[in-house]
Amino acid sequence: FKAIETEAAESVASCLSKEREKEILENRQYVKALLKTTSLLGRQGLAFRGHDEGESSANQGNFVETVHLLTEINPDLMKNS
Repeated sequence: FKAIETEAAESVASCLSKEREKEILENRQYVKALLKTTSLLGRQGLAFRGHDEGESSANQGNFVETVHLLTEINPDLMKNS
């Protein structure tokens, strides 16, 4: 009985560990995309914000529009945002 109990505990712990590692990798990809966007806009000397960043605005600013573009290219990248 103890052997089964410890095996079950190890498998639960390993599953949690794997999920946590997956979450960390997803978060890193998300942050890398935001940092690359920030770096691009900074190097080009472009403004980050637009005049009107509301949901109904046709142009929400360079940063938000670039993030939307990245989301269209890779939907999994920004699923938590």
